[in-house]
Amino acid sequence: MHTLDVHAPVHIPYLTPGDVVANTQAMTSRLPTRDLLFYGGLGALAVAGALDWPVALAIGGATAILRGQGRGEAKERQE
Repeated sequence: MHTLDVHAPVHIPYLTPGDVVANTQAMTSRLPTRDLLFYGGLGALAVAGALDWPVALAIGGATAILRGQGRGEAKERQE
């Protein structure tokens, strides 16, 4: 039996540990602690199986949209 070795130029993206740390710090600096705890808890519930991931995604997305609209209205009132 023979095998054929093919060396095609395939580029596979990957993250280094430094990339993960930098991305985590960048994202956590944008979220207030309260939001970070909420989304972290929501993610933990999804990982633990207490919530299905589509439900957790829907809850997180709806919360982000509603909180964003509230911030937009508050900024309009200040102006």
